[in-house]
Amino acid sequence: MRLIALLFLCLISLLASCGEIEAPDRKELARIHYGTPLVYVRADPACNAKGALSDLGSTKVWVGAKGKMSLVTVDFSGVSGHGLQSEAIADTLWDFQLAYDRLCVVSVENTSICKSPKIQVRDPGKRLYFCKKGGDYPRESLENVALASLIGIQKTHKLHTSVFPHEKLQRVSLLVHPRIVDHKVIENRSAREGLNLDIHYVRTDNAYWFPIADASFIAAVPESAEKKKELAHAEPRLWEMPAIMSHEYGHHVFWQNAPSLTKALSFRSADGSAVSEDALDLANSAINEGFADLVAYYTYLIEYHALGWFQLDGNLFDREVSKTRFSDGSYKKLDDWFLNHFFAQTPKLPIRQHELNPTDDHAVGAVLAHGIFRIFGPQRATQFRVPEISESDARTAYGLIIQWSRRLEEHFVKDRSEIASASDYLKKALGHSLSLGTENTEAGPLLHQCQTLFQVFPIFNQLVEDHCQMHWEHLGS
Repeated sequence: MRLIALLFLCLISLLASCGEIEAPDRKELARIHYGTPLVYVRADPACNAKGALSDLGSTKVWVGAKGKMSLVTVDFSGVSGHGLQSEAIADTLWDFQLAYDRLCVVSVENTSICKSPKIQVRDPGKRLYFCKKGGDYPRESLENVALASLIGIQKTHKLHTSVFPHEKLQRVSLLVHPRIVDHKVIENRSAREGLNLDIHYVRTDNAYWFPIADASFIAAVPESAEKKKELAHAEPRLWEMPAIMSHEYGHHVFWQNAPSLTKALSFRSADGSAVSEDALDLANSAINEGFADLVAYYTYLIEYHALGWFQLDGNLFDREVSKTRFSDGSYKKLDDWFLNHFFAQTPKLPIRQHELNPTDDHAVGAVLAHGIFRIFGPQRATQFRVPEISESDARTAYGLIIQWSRRLEEHFVKDRSEIASASDYLKKALGHSLSLGTENTEAGPLLHQCQTLFQVFPIFNQLVEDHCQMHWEHLGS
């Protein structure tokens, strides 16, 4: 119970420093509450520390594949029934409660500025125990949510240890249907008519990674009553798609290797997008998202469809890194239009389903992931088709993205004062990936790597001019 004790200490210190946001006294205050999380309960409420299994072994779990639910048998040897503790998991907690308190001000110029949120751990939760040999818990139970979430985490951890057998990652804590509340006060100081707003939003229908102090957490938040009405019963929820949780664990791996680059992901808005006024934080958040997409892809390869085409903030993105296009049909590429919208964080455009949202760090991350996948991957890639890779190639590429994250950490800390802009920083980050991808080639970048820079990153044409003169006549083919 060391983690719960640590969280109690965090709770006391956070409450001492983070009081409730004071509501503004100008203009009328409107209070808004939304988000209706469905409540799952334990299937085995009598299970406790005394009866918990020492090793789960073969366990039946409800998971999703190809849009359908299946009861599958998973080998959880080495996983304890005491909070699913293993080499990857420190503890599994239910009834955990967290609040983000944030003040936003709409200025006289009608621009919105939000302060970084204050975090309150309102309840450190309780350990979830597993006493039933063989599993087969009801699908809509806290136990099945935890076991389904664990599958992707364990698989990625296994990949990491196979590539880096002498390294030990810090263990992560799994939060099963925590209550995470966004409390935002919007103070309207503009000349335009409008109310001050006090908004409470309970997070649902998503999955998150975040750190608190030195602890790392992955949260499978509840499904909402509204979303359940939209989905067929047989359609998988996010925690039931293993590649989703592999992606979240990818954020944890990134944090372990590049802690200075994870600030923006520590604070997420209710829609899941990064919260920061610092363009470098936004750039790092996009890199982090792309890295996590690559981790999930290298973990699952052709089974990665579980991560593709899932709903996020009302928009659909094809996050499969080998695909050359977004789901709206546009090519995955960074140009002036894309990055200008992203770094300016212009108000979200009226985005229809399947359309690209240039202000979302997940979208920029998807382009970065696709480009780096091609730089580290198949030589037969073209603008129209990227071939699949083998498990052996995936392990090699996984090792390269870990090295890339470490190189980014080193240079971000050492050279931050020399970074001219966030766009320049992204160009340097790509330069590091190119140098890693060409370390074993005496003649410099290969043709497919230069084509990737030319096709996917036209905004950084200086990289092409600096490194790809020998392939100039073939670029674009």
